[in-house]
Amino acid sequence: MARKARGFHLTVAELPVVREHPLQVAVARVLTTEIAAPGHLGRHAVVWFALDLASYRGDMPFTHIQRGCISGLNDIWILWLGCAFCIELKASDGVMSDAQKSVSAAFLMAGGRYAVATSIDDVLRILDQWGVPRRHLIEPQPLAA
Repeated sequence: MARKARGFHLTVAELPVVREHPLQVAVARVLTTEIAAPGHLGRHAVVWFALDLASYRGDMPFTHIQRGCISGLNDIWILWLGCAFCIELKASDGVMSDAQKSVSAAFLMAGGRYAVATSIDDVLRILDQWGVPRRHLIEPQPLAA
């Protein structure tokens, strides 16, 4: 009688908590609506994309380091008029890592624009503050007075 192979299963309690992931998915949908699909040129020559190296806990694999990958890169990158704009997405109680602080400081000193967002509304406000063209199909909720 053949034995069934036993599969590997995680229980819900064992699954890692990734609270920033749903925010990044939602932001990606909004940016696709407001600008263009990731990596595609939108109106007014705006392009955006996301980076995700967050799956590495601790040290980055040597193969990535050899290729110039670093820890602390920002989640959302926007290119427009020869300028780079980066948005770091954080849960409302999230804290930037030392690597993220270092990268953001270097990015700002090199002339890039940088911001931290904890919601879709934050992202839309940041884009508007920077003057990045978007369709304005989605508007942020007014800030509480």
